[in-house]
Parts: sequence; structure tokens; C-alpha cells
Amino acid sequence: MAVSRSTTAYPGSRKRPATEGQSSGDYDLRRSFVEVQIRDIQEKVDYLNEEFSEITVQLLDQNSHVEELETEALAKTDALKALAEGSDEYTHQQELLRQTAVTLTTKKNLVESLELKKRSCVQRLELFRNQLEEKTVQLAQYEQEQRQKTETKPKAKKDSVHKKSMQGRQ
Repeated sequence: MAVSRSTTAYPGSRKRPATEGQSSGDYDLRRSFVEVQIRDIQEKVDYLNEEFSEITVQLLDQNSHVEELETEALAKTDALKALAEGSDEYTHQQELLRQTAVTLTTKKNLVESLELKKRSCVQRLELFRNQLEEKTVQLAQYEQEQRQKTETKPKAKKDSVHKKSMQGRQ
């Protein structure tokens, strides 16, 4: 025999009666969800800010090394000009200059790599900051909607009571 159930919620039943709008529990859940998203995004922004700082420090350090190596390469080039070609000292200085040039190229490549990494970090940082702003605005809107709903509920009840009392007088 089939048993029919109404849409009324029974104790222990998972069905909920139909209600107008959202309950405060739904609002709290939605608000909590957005707050969790805001915290997650804020953590990402904090991490990216830290990463940006580290990359910037590395870039400054590597740029300093590049400048030192460029100065060293110029000094070795000048020293090489003063030596007689074919001498042992000339060959030795030429090898040192070559090693300096290789190191300089490596450091310049590292600087380029760090600059790309920094640009990528800035782009991701902007993306997450925009998301953070959107979620913060969304939370503020939710809170404003909830305040408006709670402010209009007592007034609606008063109006309903007032209408009933007016009908009873007629």
C-alpha cells in the first residue's frame, strides 16, 4: 500500500516546508561561505606578496652581481689589451675573461627569468586582489540585504496586525 506524504516537514524528515525567501540559516551559511572564500583569497594574496618580496630581493641581488661582473669584464678586457698576444699571461687573462663572460651571461639569464617570474606574480596578485575585492563587496551586499530583510519583517508584522484590527472594527 502506497503512503503519500505532504510537503510538511516531519520531525527527523529531511524535507523542509516551502518558505518565502531565505531563512536566516541559509543566509548565515551563504555568509560563512563567502567569508571562507575571502580568507582563502586573502591567504593567497599574502603568499603572493611574500613571493613578490622574495623575487624583488633576488632581483636586486642578481642585478648587483651583473654590474660587478660587467665591471670585472671591462677590467679584464683592458688588462688583456696591455698584454702581448700569444704570451702565457695573455692566454690566462683571455680564459679568465671568457669565464667571466659565461658567468655574466648566466646571471643575465637568471635576471630575465626572475623578471618573468615577478611579472607573473604581479599578474596573479592583481587577479586575486580583484577577486578579494569582489568577494568583499559581495559580503557587504549580503549583509545589507539581511539588514533590510530584518528591518522589514517587524514592520510587515505590524502592518498585518494593524490591518486585522481595522477589519475587526468594521
